[in-house]
Amino acid sequence: MYYQSLYGFLTEVLAMPEETEEEIDEKAEQLYVWVSGIAAMNYGTNDPLLPYFIQAYQELGNTGYDFSYLRKALGDKNLLTITEEQERDVLWLSMFNNGEIQIERKELMGPKIENMLKTTDDYFILIYGSSDPFYPVRPADVTGRDNIMIYVDDANAHQSVIQYLPEQMQEEVMNKIKTILDIKE
Repeated sequence: MYYQSLYGFLTEVLAMPEETEEEIDEKAEQLYVWVSGIAAMNYGTNDPLLPYFIQAYQELGNTGYDFSYLRKALGDKNLLTITEEQERDVLWLSMFNNGEIQIERKELMGPKIENMLKTTDDYFILIYGSSDPFYPVRPADVTGRDNIMIYVDDANAHQSVIQYLPEQMQEEVMNKIKTILDIKE
């Protein structure tokens, strides 16, 4: 439903006539509003999540955005100012487009995390929400190891925690935790 309303809004915006500079500016503004609603481009230096966004940009390989569908829809109207080269950094650029914070990329942590999960003897319980934007960039599948347990919550996204898992999954996770910690009832 949410995506249908966004799609409807985009369709309306793209159908707007643009004959004058003022109309072109209005269409560009509406497209910015639409894109920023999806890409959450309203962060800034006062955001309490700033340290996470810095780490995501530097080390985690934050996700880029693919605007090719918008370029195709807009044709040669030059309303989209994000170049293909900027797509990977668009979230970062939108947060700090005034050059307020200069950050260099570091070695990505993803491969290190995957390697650790494939080689560690420590126990890990990984819980993902299937509609979380970070789910597609999770570490590679490490199933088949007795010490790594992976649960996917189809009903939640970012708020996926044990208490929101389906009841049967909650019981399974809690039983594994009790076994790992050697808790007798």
